Amino acid sequence: MPGPHVAHDLGQYARFLYRWHGMEVPGTGEQARSAALDRLQGYVLPYSDLETRVLPGRIEDYQFGELDRWCTAGTLMWQGHERLGASDGAISIFRPEQLPRLVRIRGLRPGAAYVSLRNLLAEHDFCEFDWIAKNLGGFPPQILKALWDLVWAGELSNTRLTPLLSLMSQRARRTRSGRYHQQRARSGRRLPEAIPGAAGQWYLLTGPRFRAAPPAERDHALMRQMLDRWGIIGQRCLQAEGVTGGLSRFANILDEFVERGGVERGLFVEDLGASQFGRIDALDLLDRSARDTPAWIIAAADPANPCGRLAPWPKSTNPRLTPQRVAGARIVLSDEGPIGFLSAAGCDLITFDTPARCLRKRKSDLSCVLARAARPGQPMLLRKVDGQFPAVSPLSADLKSAGFKESRGGYICRT
Repeated sequence: MPGPHVAHDLGQYARFLYRWHGMEVPGTGEQARSAALDRLQGYVLPYSDLETRVLPGRIEDYQFGELDRWCTAGTLMWQGHERLGASDGAISIFRPEQLPRLVRIRGLRPGAAYVSLRNLLAEHDFCEFDWIAKNLGGFPPQILKALWDLVWAGELSNTRLTPLLSLMSQRARRTRSGRYHQQRARSGRRLPEAIPGAAGQWYLLTGPRFRAAPPAERDHALMRQMLDRWGIIGQRCLQAEGVTGGLSRFANILDEFVERGGVERGLFVEDLGASQFGRIDALDLLDRSARDTPAWIIAAADPANPCGRLAPWPKSTNPRLTPQRVAGARIVLSDEGPIGFLSAAGCDLITFDTPARCLRKRKSDLSCVLARAARPGQPMLLRKVDGQFPAVSPLSADLKSAGFKESRGGYICRT
């Protein structure tokens, strides 16, 4: 087991997170689903990434729309945080028993338009949109907009994720083909013909039924959850999740965890913070994260990606191009650190000016990982590499060796 004097670098930590989240060998069945939810609950993610990349990356037999079925069954709840375009949003998911301890408490959205809606929902649990519209009166699209305003303010939720799923599917229908359309077709499920975004039953997360737990209980639950998610936590982990007060705020709780056993204090990962706490099983896994392992690709917004939150983005080969943790974007990581970033559109590649880039093996790994990311009916198209056409990129030969071919739009790989 690593001692307090051992500090692993970013590449080793990235490999650890990949394994800690069960992504190296995705599981199947109920056990894999339970482990994924335990790690992810409370973490804010784009719904589109959660549905199409984050959960499928951990659960081999995950089916599109399964999140909605868990909500319908009452085994999952969710909170909205931010609208992302017209058909996506940032959400967090919870087990019902943990929601009072982990839900984010936010101030009420100002505006007289929301008062009557709050008052109505405070008096009635789980209301369908038609009933809400009938009792409020007014123009249904305006009422629906007010509902979604309160969703993204973190005040309101739904017994299903069908509203978001229907918005995503509506967007997919406007494209010739796409991942959402294909997965929805494979799931064999039809979405309701109601107004997109209006299905399910609505309820207040801020109402008496879901009253938040006392602050001390919330702090204990938060630290337990962060140790479960990250394995090893430092100041940067709290910053990554928007937790205020720093580790000093939770010093007594973390000291208690150490005294009870199962958690160690020390310096385990470079640049994660001067004071760190790690679960013993996580420290053991970190110490066993061997070098010279294959590279991998995950959603840029995935908590298993340390770049952009736990660690700064490395310098890109083209300084005019900047990677971001946005919906749809992906990152290619290795145990020497990040080696590539795919834009949200999936066709612009950024490479990083890091020691890993200088290794011939990693250049080949990057090309092979990108080629493997192609799916039947969903080829991998690279229009630009570091802002220039792939044919003039230093990666050109490696991309061709991995299976990419020149086309009018750039380099394309089909399966």
